[in-house]
Amino acid sequence: MGSIVILFILAIYGGILFLVFGGMWKTFTKAGKPGWAVFVPIYNLLVMADIARVSRNQVWKALVTGILGGVVYMG
Repeated sequence: MGSIVILFILAIYGGILFLVFGGMWKTFTKAGKPGWAVFVPIYNLLVMADIARVSRNQVWKALVTGILGGVVYMG
């Protein structure tokens, strides 16, 4: 019984991931960017920033701030 529940949860999670990645792929291709960029983590953020016309410098500042904030929080 427990394995059926786990498979059901994984199926729902997989469906949600499929919808998210599919929507991002469609957004990237409509903006003239490569769709495969959806699956590359940091490059993904840079492409989204490019689509939104945000400077890459701001993206890097946000990433560094988030990483350093996590380090300080962990102590």
